[in-house]
Amino acid sequence: MLPGVAAEPSRSAEVFGVNLKGILLSSFIRSSSRSPEGSQPSPHLVSICGKRCVECKVRNWRQACRWLCTALVIVLGQSDGVGAGQVIGAIDIRGNTRTDSDIVQRELLFEPGDTLSATAVIESERILRRLLFLGRVHISSVAAAPGSVRVVVDVEDLYARALSPQLAGDIEEASYAIVAVDYNLFGRGQYARLTGFDDARSGHRATVHYGDPRLGGSHLRLATQVGWAEEGHTLGLSLSQPFFALASSWAFGASAASHEARSRLYNRGTLVAMYADRIDVASAWLVHSSGDQLKVRPGVQVSVSDNTFVARSPYEYAPTPRRRVLTSLVFSLWRPRYVTDHFIKYLGTEEDFQVGSSASVHAGVSSRTLGSDRDYLFAAIALAPRFRSDSGWYLLTSFSARSRWHAGRYENLISTISARIYKRLTRLPGTPALAIRFNMDTLSRPEDRASQYLLGGASGLRGYLPRSYDGKRRLVTGFELRPVFLRRTNWALGGALFADAGGAWDSSAALCSAVGAGFRLGLPRVYDNPVLRVDVAHGLREGIWQFSFGLGQYF
Repeated sequence: MLPGVAAEPSRSAEVFGVNLKGILLSSFIRSSSRSPEGSQPSPHLVSICGKRCVECKVRNWRQACRWLCTALVIVLGQSDGVGAGQVIGAIDIRGNTRTDSDIVQRELLFEPGDTLSATAVIESERILRRLLFLGRVHISSVAAAPGSVRVVVDVEDLYARALSPQLAGDIEEASYAIVAVDYNLFGRGQYARLTGFDDARSGHRATVHYGDPRLGGSHLRLATQVGWAEEGHTLGLSLSQPFFALASSWAFGASAASHEARSRLYNRGTLVAMYADRIDVASAWLVHSSGDQLKVRPGVQVSVSDNTFVARSPYEYAPTPRRRVLTSLVFSLWRPRYVTDHFIKYLGTEEDFQVGSSASVHAGVSSRTLGSDRDYLFAAIALAPRFRSDSGWYLLTSFSARSRWHAGRYENLISTISARIYKRLTRLPGTPALAIRFNMDTLSRPEDRASQYLLGGASGLRGYLPRSYDGKRRLVTGFELRPVFLRRTNWALGGALFADAGGAWDSSAALCSAVGAGFRLGLPRVYDNPVLRVDVAHGLREGIWQFSFGLGQYF
């Protein structure tokens, strides 16, 4: 997938307006993107039916309420209705205490003088809600002059400025940081972040990020990064225009970066090699998008990279330096479909699930004629089938593989298969979310014979010491039950009961498992809706207890 091409996750919005056209359009949209069972009922249906739909004693309450609302509109008439299909006379931005109103209004897909469209309202809410500094977003309309409406955009500013500590890792190998961040600099939607980090393995480092997602009010996105570390450095600059809306036709960009760090190789938890790994890379890409229900996106990408390696004493191994000039084509298909849920991955905020499936093919060439150190062809494929049942089950799967060919045979093969299953169990105490994962990774890289996957602790298996297992094959599975104990406006307290299993190997698989429990603290009024995680796990194979902590759900 090219940079800037991936679809942004989004949240469904309520379709408003009580005229017949608006209701029928609302019915159509909800039939393809219904709120999952147990989520908050639509305020639109509440206002017309006079009660919450979840209290209806009808087996298929969603469909019954939808057609009841339509029937009421037909009976009562629509001469005084307002909403979809009418001209926008004015736009009012409300609820923003720090964000400038023009920052909110520039994200809307409509303006005064346009005909109000339910589709534009839904997508505008989605665009606003994906901003890290905004929480609740609701767009409604009120009657204005005959034939026109005034659109009201209600938003909620989140706490986007913070100075806070961070902890991550396991009790045996803890890392900590101090972070100063503002994701809404001067109320203009820009971000700045300063991080001082002490890593348990690599030592001290400091990084500064600055970005402007709407450079000069345009759709260009600027991102910069400067960092220093005991073991290297990081420099990055990117200027791009992503697909900012579903109707966007073009995405393009260019980036340059330099990164140096030390890579470590292990054998059963023992360090066996360490080398400095530096890469300098520049790339540019261009992608076109067409289609409505199915997005067709062909594109082209060019990249140039220099990768050098230097062994660190007392170790002698280091991969061979390489220079690559790659030109490639990409072709992707994506079906946009969004649904909204609560208390699945986060605690308190609305969650956007992109449940439309996608597929992409990426192919190109490395040529000495263009400056590469080797001639070869390469290709990659990515499939992401996604499903959501009417009963609220989510199945999010993906498969990716990439390889290259030289002299009639393949040289590298890297593949990943993953699946995630989510379901909120509304009939159980605490309405817990059920989460299941499956991951299988494989690699074969003769060019870099020491490439490996690690497993243990933060690298994928709780209840085991970091990097306990390594190999060219890795399997990780997990099961979590996530109840919510307390729900408040500014925070929510939840928990997790879990079981993990997995292994990493070269020739013969050896799986191990663990069980445990933990607490989760969600902060829905803080930028990016963080979830603080604390877990205690017991490794059944080695019989140890492990305490771990971090930010976000484990998966």
